[in-house]
Amino acid sequence: MPFKTRYLDEYKQYMTLYFHDFLQAYRDRVNNFYFEEYAKNPEAFPFMKPTLVVNIFRNAEIISFLTLSNTAKDEIRQFEDFFESDEDYDYVEHLPKHIQEKRLLKIAGLDTYIEKHIDWYSEVGDVPPHFNSKVPKYQGSQLADKHYNSFLATEKEKKLDLFDAEAVITKVNNEEFQYELEEAIRAYNFGLYLACTATAAVSIETLLKIIVTSRLGENFLPKKMYIISLAEVLKNENIMDDRFFHRIKSFNELRRGAAHSKSGKVDKWDAEQALLLVKLIVETFF
Repeated sequence: MPFKTRYLDEYKQYMTLYFHDFLQAYRDRVNNFYFEEYAKNPEAFPFMKPTLVVNIFRNAEIISFLTLSNTAKDEIRQFEDFFESDEDYDYVEHLPKHIQEKRLLKIAGLDTYIEKHIDWYSEVGDVPPHFNSKVPKYQGSQLADKHYNSFLATEKEKKLDLFDAEAVITKVNNEEFQYELEEAIRAYNFGLYLACTATAAVSIETLLKIIVTSRLGENFLPKKMYIISLAEVLKNENIMDDRFFHRIKSFNELRRGAAHSKSGKVDKWDAEQALLLVKLIVETFF
């Protein structure tokens, strides 16, 4: 017959105390070391919000799922999942992992979770648990550190990796363009997509002006040097084909629409299209 502790009530009390200190340590860690990041990105530290902890007591281990609570305070729920025979225990233990987890989530009454924690009964026999607050405080702090590192990794992935900006800057070899492109990329990396698109548009005007001047001479520069007027000069002189001209025209309409909308909202994808258009112009005409 599988092991079943005689001190189930004590372990339930132990786990309640454990996660009280665990969550407190998590929140103290965030407030003391990661408050600025949390203030700007609260979703990176989910357990600063009221948290639901579901403990499932099994023959060999205690499995806990942590997710957000639907109430205004922390909740701890306790369930049992004991097996009366070795055959039943072995059957469940040999199920595919995803089916085991689906089974546990059904017991817990959850569809999903944020973190999963596994604890064990005493290693020296069936004895009552001894609560040591150092353990949950340490592990709660470690989880806050983990969430901070995950946040940093996510932010790094958000950084622009559309093309080799240095290669584009070197190819154009123009300080004005370099400054504009670097500012556009900096805005993108800070999530300022409207600013990125607007600055990228300025860099596109600069590129088109350079192309007109180098290919045709300064006399061909239009009186009003906007994106479309510069692109029209290049199209009329057969330097830019119709397809490329319409691509620039489409971008210009997108950019102007966002600039004059009430929300001024430009999505990440739109900002990326602006930067990719910079790349395409450089690749095509330089």
